[in-house]
Amino acid sequence: MIKYIIGIFVSLLFFTSFPVGNVACAADVPLSESSVLSDLSSDETFNFSSYPKDSTETLSVLSLQEYGYSDIQGMDTEFALYLYLYNPSEKYYSFKNAKNKIQIKIGSEDNYYKYSLDFISVSDGNCPNRFIKYSVNLPVSKVRQSVVDGKRVYYVSGIELCDVGAFNATEYGISRRYSFSGYSKGFGIDKEKSTLVSEVNELETISLDVKHTSYKVWNSPSSADMISSAYFSVPGSFFKYGLLQKIHAEWNEYITKPMIVTTESDIYDGLSSWRHTDIGKYNKNVPYGFDDMDEDVKAANFTFNRNVSQAPSCYELDVLDFLLLATKIDDKFYVPSSDVEAEILSAYNYYKLKGKTDEEIISLIFEPEEKTSDKRTYGYNNVVIDAGEDMEIPSSSLGGAAFNWIYKILFPDINYSDIIYSPIFNVTADDLKGTDKEISLRLYIDENDVPAFKAYYNTEAQKGNFVYLFRFAQTDYTVYPLYTYETDKLIQIRQDGKTQYASETVFLDFDVIDLTFSRDNENTVIPVVANPINVIGSVDGVRDPEDIGDIVSDLIDKLKNEKNKVWDIIKKVLIALAVVLVAAFIIYIISSIVKKNKKSSGKNKTVKRKSRR
Repeated sequence: MIKYIIGIFVSLLFFTSFPVGNVACAADVPLSESSVLSDLSSDETFNFSSYPKDSTETLSVLSLQEYGYSDIQGMDTEFALYLYLYNPSEKYYSFKNAKNKIQIKIGSEDNYYKYSLDFISVSDGNCPNRFIKYSVNLPVSKVRQSVVDGKRVYYVSGIELCDVGAFNATEYGISRRYSFSGYSKGFGIDKEKSTLVSEVNELETISLDVKHTSYKVWNSPSSADMISSAYFSVPGSFFKYGLLQKIHAEWNEYITKPMIVTTESDIYDGLSSWRHTDIGKYNKNVPYGFDDMDEDVKAANFTFNRNVSQAPSCYELDVLDFLLLATKIDDKFYVPSSDVEAEILSAYNYYKLKGKTDEEIISLIFEPEEKTSDKRTYGYNNVVIDAGEDMEIPSSSLGGAAFNWIYKILFPDINYSDIIYSPIFNVTADDLKGTDKEISLRLYIDENDVPAFKAYYNTEAQKGNFVYLFRFAQTDYTVYPLYTYETDKLIQIRQDGKTQYASETVFLDFDVIDLTFSRDNENTVIPVVANPINVIGSVDGVRDPEDIGDIVSDLIDKLKNEKNKVWDIIKKVLIALAVVLVAAFIIYIISSIVKKNKKSSGKNKTVKRKSRR
């Protein structure tokens, strides 16, 4: 059973100042084309002086208008929802941005979804940008499927608009339930008059300040399983509806093309001006080149600006879009997630200024869809994840081939997964005890993010809020050392791994849409108002071979969480082995006695035959 929390909106303010069915358009201009000022002026009850310029106020909704709905087949081609906004600061938005959306649940649907906003008009003259008009790109067929008791009900939690030059949109809370019955003039049985009636109520929403982190479970010095997480706090008042059971979220998922990462400022400075430039296979003017070919390898698997023998599957990088300057922490490469995000957005903005479309930019800076794992979805994802749907990293993938071989010998018939974790995790004070490394390992968050995470938790806990980790994705992370060459020299000038290749999965425009709380088999869905963010992990350098010890150590720590299960397995194996050994010993004794008796009996028979002769 799904329950939605609706309260009576007592103070309707400007929601009642724009009556349904009284919208008129000058000179018979269709509503899909009429200006926002002409629409507002057509309503005698609308007072422009009630909506002055005010730089301290934020965006809000004047009205949501339904037009053209009909139960008569073929008469609903003009159906549309029109959204009228009051922008008191007169801020100039990117009005036609494809990321401008409205978040709605329609009628009997379980969850909320986003629909794009098609720009129609913005006010000018002495009130520039103060009033904005959009239509909602919503198919009438979806509305018809969700009619409740003859009413079309739209639960609107928020709208998202993009600032000029911004990558992510900003969400503004609306928190209203709009109910429509009857028909616009010309669309009902009586085509001569409008019978359209609306009702507006308050809708409960939850505002979240979403942040992110990641964690890498290394399975070799050059590869890891990366756990990507968002985290946020939920006010304690919402738990009257039960436990947080499900999270509904969306994002766009891509794998980065190769990132060149170096600790050497001369390499970074020398290549910076060559970003986003197609250099071909080899360009003598580019000061450095890279490949992964050591003395024992005759063909490269990766090259940038190198005219060398290549393996059939060699990745020849012609355009360097991502160049990162790393620092060293504990003698290991590290680039914080904020720097990685800045580099990706810099590449996006570069191509955007060149007139490229979003689809073209995605194809330029991210790997094609065919390189996406079968377990992942390329591009747009819209998912509802349940706290009971555990995620796992098989222990057989950890510690390399040697561990995998031993694992299969010891437990050939047991599908035992080492790291099992809940995607929705309620963080407690006990989880934050110990060193940063211990907390990182316990919660699967970047060790370098632990201080900020602890500070966030302490602040939210003091407010009575509950902090949750939402571990929504598990993807492959790859990094390996490169050999660096100066272009005008034939000798290899660096062999110490100061420049590396890295690639990871990123989640752009990640957004939490709604939360489901559960108590006594009753689910309550609360829509979320939150700004979309980019969830991008840090870049970590190659693990040294001796770090395999750390990987195995981490594995042992994880196994402690399942030690009873493992010990039960070991005990069963030992008991079975003991039984086999005892049985084998008994069989051996019995067999020896039988053989001895047979031999003795044979001797006796031989003696008797001789005596007869």
